[in-house]
Amino acid sequence: MCMLDILYRLEYRLIVAHFDHSLRPDSGSEAEFVSWIAGQMDLQFVHGKQDVSRFADQNKLSIEEAARYTRYTFLIQQSKSLGAQAVAVGHSSDDQVETILMHFLRGSGLDGLRGMPYRSLPNAWSKHIPIVRPILELSRKQIIAYNESHNLTPIFDHSNLDTTIFRNRLRHELIPNLASYNPQIKRSILRMANTIQEDYWIIEDAVCSKWDRSVLEIDTDYIALDYPYLRIQSLGMMRRLIRRAVEHLRPGLRDVDFEAVKIATDFIRTPSKSGQADLISNLFLLVEGDRLWISKWSAELPLVMWPQLRDDAESELQIPGYLNLSNSWRVEVQISSDPAHCIKQAQSNKDRFQVWLDGDRVKSSLKFRSRCPGDRIQPYGMHGQSVKISDLMINHKLPRRARDHWPLLVSGEDIIWVPGTQIAHNFHVGSSTQSVIHIILNRRK
Repeated sequence: MCMLDILYRLEYRLIVAHFDHSLRPDSGSEAEFVSWIAGQMDLQFVHGKQDVSRFADQNKLSIEEAARYTRYTFLIQQSKSLGAQAVAVGHSSDDQVETILMHFLRGSGLDGLRGMPYRSLPNAWSKHIPIVRPILELSRKQIIAYNESHNLTPIFDHSNLDTTIFRNRLRHELIPNLASYNPQIKRSILRMANTIQEDYWIIEDAVCSKWDRSVLEIDTDYIALDYPYLRIQSLGMMRRLIRRAVEHLRPGLRDVDFEAVKIATDFIRTPSKSGQADLISNLFLLVEGDRLWISKWSAELPLVMWPQLRDDAESELQIPGYLNLSNSWRVEVQISSDPAHCIKQAQSNKDRFQVWLDGDRVKSSLKFRSRCPGDRIQPYGMHGQSVKISDLMINHKLPRRARDHWPLLVSGEDIIWVPGTQIAHNFHVGSSTQSVIHIILNRRK
């Protein structure tokens, strides 16, 4: 009410927005009151409503976090649709002190201890619409005094007296107790936050540079980070990159505490045998080759990084020729007229997705097919001993979710090559090789 009156008197063009969290029986009457106030000022009024308690249960969030997320989502959506320049919210300096103490007690780093900025852009909900706090410097006492002097009568929310709520307990119990040690405790906390705020932007410049280098793929449901690059970062930088990823996937989530980040950093340094771990708020970590995925459980991670076949269909190769696999991969088959050169290339090859075959040993047509139960191969260098294809895939760390449709190169009943791993012993090029078939798998850009 104070903020609205000030902005109205300053002749800003205003839209009044009210969001009903459906947490109290009288919430509907509050919406009617705000609508009436907007009408008295001849201002446009928009209203939203959501069952926040149900949303919190569905997304495993606290009531406060769920309310904050749904409220800001509504405000930003309305701003976009109505062409508003910014979202203005009425936080006071007392709110700032309470927020900083909440973060401190949860073990927050600098991000939490800096408090709320006067202007947030980009923010968790938009890269273009700022969230502004015009009366952040005003104390609660000053705001009450302003309302009284201008005959403004806000509705009092009696739930603010409920000390079972964390923030209320801070307000009514902890802060008065701290004031007995330091009567200027609020001023001291605000001064600390202002200092940290300036330091934060210095650090953020460095984080932005590392973030741009780390991100390989990004979507609303998942992020792929450069795993080897991430592992060589300092622990502090690693933590900040993880927090930024979580902020992207769970906008507005503030309960990313020290333990949650430690789970991620420990996993990055020493992944579990499964290569997967739970993180926080229905997110998980997954290591695949040179990628660390941070993803929602509901996400369908892309498989474009790995060759895949369509369902269980066989795909015959033309020699020479080309074959497009089901995703963005392409197979090229060549016949070489220089066996000696090919042997040298095969010996120095470091690309796991190309292979040179002894053409004289290929007695049947070449095909790609998916794996079948009991499939085995005799890898080069094992002198005729065979291994299960499933074990070979595990040993070479092929991603589990890509194994069922991974292309296996076969000739008749023989499995000749598993791309990304090894060639079969009997088909390896050697000094007696006269004919060479060169097969290359490439990911199309």
